[in-house]
Amino acid sequence: MDNCLPNQERRENTILTVAADVKAEKRPFLRSPDFPLGEISVIAGAGGIGKGQFGCYVMMCLSTGIDYRTGIKVYEPCNSLFISTEDTASDIRARLDRAAVNGDLSRIFIVDKLKSYEMGLSVSETSGLSKIEALIAEAQAKFVILDPLQGLCGQSVDMSRTNHIRRIMHALAAVAERTGCVICLFCHPNKRQNIANANDLISGSADIVSASRSVLLLMPDFENNDPDCRLIIHTKSNHAKAGQTMR
Repeated sequence: MDNCLPNQERRENTILTVAADVKAEKRPFLRSPDFPLGEISVIAGAGGIGKGQFGCYVMMCLSTGIDYRTGIKVYEPCNSLFISTEDTASDIRARLDRAAVNGDLSRIFIVDKLKSYEMGLSVSETSGLSKIEALIAEAQAKFVILDPLQGLCGQSVDMSRTNHIRRIMHALAAVAERTGCVICLFCHPNKRQNIANANDLISGSADIVSASRSVLLLMPDFENNDPDCRLIIHTKSNHAKAGQTMR
């Protein structure tokens, strides 16, 4: 009987991974604790709240190795890729120029709404995912923004259905792991009235949050009633202690 086989022989005849054979390793970060490498992160917020501007600020910081939380240069500079289904390259360049840091624009690559449509980029089809992975490799990007996730899902995908979203998130996570990059999804909030926690604000299936290892939520500064200020709240962090709320 198989149960009587020695441990080593059982291991050679199974696809199971034995915990004793696995070496525990510390998760690498592009920027700790917000962006674990080889994983999916989410930046969520209402339309017009500034997700694109914040994303461009992060990319400008990464291009010169600056920690966007402290403004101090502590990391190795890296390349970023911005894939948008809503904005032109000129729109994104304007946001980069408005970022409150001098970055290296030669390290930032853009696929705008026109090119993403022409190329047939999609996260719900194998061919579309392969094209996205090829773009990541070509740009040698360590930080990749998909803006927004809904715009790359296709008409046949119901964002509220678990079986639709789970397959997409698993496929994206595999791309992030193979390329060793951070795939950062821009997501809109939903309009539900009964919200149990901040992550319930994110539109679509709960699997978007469940499959993501880090979630940042952008909100207006209601307390100080400052129209030019945003709060950045780290609402989920799987691999490290959540970062402090930024204002």
